[in-house]
Amino acid sequence: YKSSVFNIIGGLLKYHNGYSWPWIGCFDAIAKHKLGMKKESEKVLKRIAKLICKHDTTSEIYNSRGKRIKTWIYQSENRFSWTAGLFILAVNEIIKPKK
Repeated sequence: YKSSVFNIIGGLLKYHNGYSWPWIGCFDAIAKHKLGMKKESEKVLKRIAKLICKHDTTSEIYNSRGKRIKTWIYQSENRFSWTAGLFILAVNEIIKPKK
């Protein structure tokens, strides 16, 4: 796999091929739920919830150890609205809050 020269220079070699994107994980959880993979969908959602609680915010991307990405030229966005909104959507789809 080849990475962009700008990602290499910025210390983001794994930006598209190794980091975790929680907002995409929310789509994964919803899709698994709709396919009847209930336990798997809840597992994905719980991992995302743990990251949010650990960092007290929603972030754009994390490394494989669950740490937010920070290089000399780039820092993972905090209060990342895509993650926040899709997490709320996923919780509503999967957990189905009682009315």
